[in-house]
Amino acid sequence: MLVIAACFVPFAAHAATFSERIQASQDNATQKSDNNNFTENPTGLLGAPVLAGRSGASGSPFWYSGFYFGNITIPQGATISAATLEFTNYNNNTVAPMTADVSVEDTDNAVDFAANSSVAGRSGMSSPVNWTVPTVVIAGQNTDIDVTTIIQQLVSRSGWSTGNASVILVKTTSATVGDSYSGYYYADSPSLAAYLTVTYTTGGGGGGGGGGGTTTPPFLVATFNSFFQNGYASTTCDEIGTTSPVRYYCSATSTIPMGVNYGDWLLVSCVIIFLLSFVPITFVFSILKKK
Repeated sequence: MLVIAACFVPFAAHAATFSERIQASQDNATQKSDNNNFTENPTGLLGAPVLAGRSGASGSPFWYSGFYFGNITIPQGATISAATLEFTNYNNNTVAPMTADVSVEDTDNAVDFAANSSVAGRSGMSSPVNWTVPTVVIAGQNTDIDVTTIIQQLVSRSGWSTGNASVILVKTTSATVGDSYSGYYYADSPSLAAYLTVTYTTGGGGGGGGGGGTTTPPFLVATFNSFFQNGYASTTCDEIGTTSPVRYYCSATSTIPMGVNYGDWLLVSCVIIFLLSFVPITFVFSILKKK
């Protein structure tokens, strides 16, 4: 039975974790909802790294912030089981109730704030996370936002590809004038800047259709190298992991010719090996002696 179990290992869902911290000053920024006071270093401009809140300036605009992650190596169509955006609190603070909408920018491949110096002008995808900002925070501790649903939205886009970039937008929707929440930006401390962690799976399944037809990704191809080389184009698939069996994830933008259903061949081979394991070794030797 262990042989049969081993045969199905390549077809199991592949779990993985992605994480990335803000990498440069142009990867995070804040701005008022009236499009004023854009800055990548709010501490230098405002005296504190404001992430959310409401300004006391004319019109009492809200504070918006954005966080650019430039190399999100999550395949298109992956299932997101957990995702967290983590901030490190800048100071001890107590505020009245405050809320913000948290979303991913509505684009397949975002640019940083050096290329597009706007937070307020960027639109988020539908169904943002409604974040209730903590009313009491302690300096140096972390404040986390569950962003599972919006990261799922992102990687489910038809134009998404592993390695693309995204901006997570935090747009205050309600706050008392003068109140704000502050967390470290890259300019304050690179090691304490915003941090994104995502746990995801790329679904199981074998090689798919055969007989000279086509199989349209995305799908996880769990094969040995020889199967991969014979059946799939390496330019359209990403290798996942280095341990045996090697797995490959094929992008959503390619239609890959399938001359043979390698998943079926692998299963048949395993069944044959399993059946042969019941043949007594003495019987094999007796056959050899007769020859």
